[in-house]
Amino acid sequence: MSDEIPTLDVVRDKLVGLINGTMNREQVASWAWQWIAERDDEVTDLRLHDHLDTLSGADSKVDPETYLYDQSDFEDWLRDLPTEQ
Repeated sequence: MSDEIPTLDVVRDKLVGLINGTMNREQVASWAWQWIAERDDEVTDLRLHDHLDTLSGADSKVDPETYLYDQSDFEDWLRDLPTEQ
């Protein structure tokens, strides 16, 4: 995992990867979780923090076989992501 603090553009890339199937939800959620749980003090942009928090739940399940979120949720998350400023 990268030591570089993520940006909204990096979060966008992760979401696009989830949507097009080039990234797996467990890896993306784990990556986001490190920034929420272990390195929270390094993320000073509250917009970024909120989107990392959401992304950290990408692998949440309602039962052992069913994910809570699906492709349409990832697409909604991508639409909700602000452009980098």
